[in-house]
Amino acid sequence: MDINYELYKVFYYVAISLSFSEASKKLYISQSAVSQSIKVLEKKLNQPLFIRSTKKVQLTPEGETLLRHVEPAMNLIRRGEAQILEANTLGGGQLRIGASDTICRYFLVPYLSRFHKEYPNIHIKVTNQTSIGCVDLLENGSVDLIFTNYPNSRLGNGKQVQHIKDFQDCFIASRKYYGELEHQPLSFKELLNYPILMLDRNSTTSEFLHTLFQQHQLDLVPGRYRSWHCFCSGLLPGKGWRRSVPDPLKSNIADQTACTGLQ
Repeated sequence: MDINYELYKVFYYVAISLSFSEASKKLYISQSAVSQSIKVLEKKLNQPLFIRSTKKVQLTPEGETLLRHVEPAMNLIRRGEAQILEANTLGGGQLRIGASDTICRYFLVPYLSRFHKEYPNIHIKVTNQTSIGCVDLLENGSVDLIFTNYPNSRLGNGKQVQHIKDFQDCFIASRKYYGELEHQPLSFKELLNYPILMLDRNSTTSEFLHTLFQQHQLDLVPGRYRSWHCFCSGLLPGKGWRRSVPDPLKSNIADQTACTGLQ
């Protein structure tokens, strides 16, 4: 049914005040305009919504039914307006962030905690994806900003990029099985003699290393893990080598791993 929603707004103010004159004051329109709007709405719904008398206005059963639906809708609109206005002043609203599991766990958490203390009325929603997947979230409007590793092939020229932190890469492995190689440089070709574990192919880590090995005319064929938990579970028992994450993680598993560099 094609009904102008402005008519429902007029109905709402008449229904909650049970007064055409009070509704006209709140809406800043004439009382005759209020009466005309109600008549149009009643005609379109083919139902009387008010019982009018010289002394008072009452809702009909149909009017009461309509008010039960219109009132929550009006309240939702008000809350939406307030949320948008508050968001402009950091007094409320929602901040949607996209980031990888590793970045969330080892970098973002303390900053999110501090932000929440300073702006407690802003709801923070964090969506986990690979760094490449985070760009998709940003492009389709699912998030407001992303934290991603770089280089990232999906970050084009049209996006504003802010550099935050540098970290150094190395390969880490179980000291129990590869301890003799600790701090010993290896060539790219020599590294292929060892079982290398990596996250999903659709990640900046995988993209970066594949490109790096291809530049040396080498084909990197690592084992794959889709989740960070399984990834670490594969590393610590000595099942393989992996390219490291930023520095905070190294201290967490340093007792069980050995690091090596590339020649």
